[in-house]
Amino acid sequence: IVFYVDRSVPEPYRPYVKQGIEAWNKAFEAAGYTNAIVAKEAPDDSTWSAEDVRYSTVRWTAAHQMGYAIGPSQTDPRTGEILNADVLISSGFVRGWMRGYEQLTPETMTQALRPDPKLHRMMPDHLAGRLCQAERGKAHQIGLQRALLIGRGVIDGGTALPEEYLGDAIRDLVMHEVGHTIGLRHNFKASSGIPYDRLHDEQYTRENGLSLSVMDYAPVNIALDAEAQGHYWNKEVGTYDEWAVNYAYRSVVNDGELVTDPVAEQDALDAIARRASDPKHTYGTDEDTWLGPYAVDPLTNAWELGSDPLQFADDRAALVRDVAPKLDERLVQEGDRYVRLRSAMTSLLFERYGALMPVTKMVGGSYVARDHKGDPSGRSPFTPVPADRQREAVQLLVDEVFAPDAFSFAPERLNKLAPNRAAHWGASWSLQIDYPVHDYVETVQRGLLGELLHPARLKRMMDTELRVPEGEAAYRPSELMATLSNAIWSELDEGGAIHSFRRNLQRMYTTQLVNFMLDAQSWIVISIAGAEQLFVPEHIRSLARLELTELSDRIGRTLDQGGLDRDTQAHLHETKVRIDRALDAALTESFSR
Repeated sequence: IVFYVDRSVPEPYRPYVKQGIEAWNKAFEAAGYTNAIVAKEAPDDSTWSAEDVRYSTVRWTAAHQMGYAIGPSQTDPRTGEILNADVLISSGFVRGWMRGYEQLTPETMTQALRPDPKLHRMMPDHLAGRLCQAERGKAHQIGLQRALLIGRGVIDGGTALPEEYLGDAIRDLVMHEVGHTIGLRHNFKASSGIPYDRLHDEQYTRENGLSLSVMDYAPVNIALDAEAQGHYWNKEVGTYDEWAVNYAYRSVVNDGELVTDPVAEQDALDAIARRASDPKHTYGTDEDTWLGPYAVDPLTNAWELGSDPLQFADDRAALVRDVAPKLDERLVQEGDRYVRLRSAMTSLLFERYGALMPVTKMVGGSYVARDHKGDPSGRSPFTPVPADRQREAVQLLVDEVFAPDAFSFAPERLNKLAPNRAAHWGASWSLQIDYPVHDYVETVQRGLLGELLHPARLKRMMDTELRVPEGEAAYRPSELMATLSNAIWSELDEGGAIHSFRRNLQRMYTTQLVNFMLDAQSWIVISIAGAEQLFVPEHIRSLARLELTELSDRIGRTLDQGGLDRDTQAHLHETKVRIDRALDAALTESFSR
């Protein structure tokens, strides 16, 4: 299989593109082929064309702004044989991160970090599972890597990301897209097959990968301890990739003769497929990942590394806290504009958000296996996440997002976060030129709180109570809601002023409970599976009423104690009035039913 590196590929990047193409030889060797894939430079000949169906290519494509990489192919409809394939990578890939974060608003932040499921629905069914946003995510990760290296003093703030780091990222991206061209789908569970404590063991990750598959969306691998840093990106294809290529391409031979009998060939293929339960063949794809609150498996995630989502999120948040204060001096050089600091701060804040989002899947989640009956070491299709593990997940979210000290910003830092003044055609504009810190914090809190309290998750928690093995306790919605109430309204027990970040969080949480109790809101869930209208279970309405009743009493006692500043008094009075009116309305509705 010959891939031509097109003349549109920037010359300094061509060696890394070639390495990314030919890295797949490792997988094909496991299937019995030597030098199965070859990378060649496109000839410098005006008669040669990358559009010619006879040539498979890797090309850089012109893009006005950050785009995406794709690996489309053409197949013979009679046999399924892949005849031609082309990898196209946006020309804005390397620069896209900074420009993208200069122009984003709170409303579009979540879309930047989590692909919009409507994109899947707008595509034909046969393409919906092939949508690839690896380039967009990796563009962000390259920028994140640069910011973290600058914050740690590894590179100077005035320099671009060194070629050795950038080259590894390009090789990783090309491996991913070439994998699509040879027929592989995404594998977003692959990273969970790497023990978290081995992520920076270079010998281990070179053999097995940072993820078991380059078809994963793997973030840049950055150690919390800079002295223990391993590979930043995948160096080679993973063990899952070898297994998948072995199934897809191996010729079945018996006594030196090629097996042409379909039944005998199927038996040989079944023998390969039965290795699905091997821990190094872990697999979960798009429809396991992009289901929003319907996603069940906490180990199937994009932009996450290692076997422990909680530890990854905890370390990522700690890394952001460590590096962010150091960027003032190291990122912005003499003569630079402060917009670089604004972009980096926004990126780090939402990197923390993105790392915490998979943690929500622990709550009400189940570990999923695709094993068939009779597979060696076959597992049950579903294994509920233990209750203690779910409590750990909720506590981590409380500590990082819902605790009084979860967000703090130095005044001198906020006053340096200037906007981009380099206006040009196509640039985004915002009426707010100072940094919208409350909007950004609220976006993070609202996103994670909404995931935890989505009716689909709460319904699944109720169902999972019946699937917990006998003798084990279930983690129930009642415990989740009580934990959130105590954490979000902790000031009622401690007294004192309530910070503006906290007042916003308390309002949105109280509003959610009121909507539950009054059944005033239905959710339209959009995913690969389509759209579904979802209503709040009756039991959740009852729990919301209990939480609101207790909260009203707690607020009343706090107000009676006095000694509060006017901002806190106004907030508590307003909240209590809203709760009491909602309780009265709910009582009236109950009698009218």
